[in-house]
Amino acid sequence: MIFSFLNYISSKYSIFNKPISQDNKLERSLDIFPKRPYGADTSNIATSYARLFSSEDGKRVLDHLQSTTLYKAYGPDVKSDTMHHLEGQRFMVAHILRLIERGRSNS
Repeated sequence: MIFSFLNYISSKYSIFNKPISQDNKLERSLDIFPKRPYGADTSNIATSYARLFSSEDGKRVLDHLQSTTLYKAYGPDVKSDTMHHLEGQRFMVAHILRLIERGRSNS
């Protein structure tokens, strides 16, 4: 069902230029999304993160993100899907923290 949905989307929008097939599902499914150029704006993005999270509201949001991801612990019966999901969230919060630190050191 997901493959028929992705094929439908790829037929409607020109940015999705590769149809999804059952063969090589993972490789093909990742190729349908357009690549965005990153690199030159890294310092500007980091500065924006530092500025955004330096306000009182930003600090409160960052504390909330940390408490719901970095400081969360599951017991030994946790399913691997749940743990993988939490690790992805932790990665994003850690990435935000690194960008904030880089933005503060650049300004």
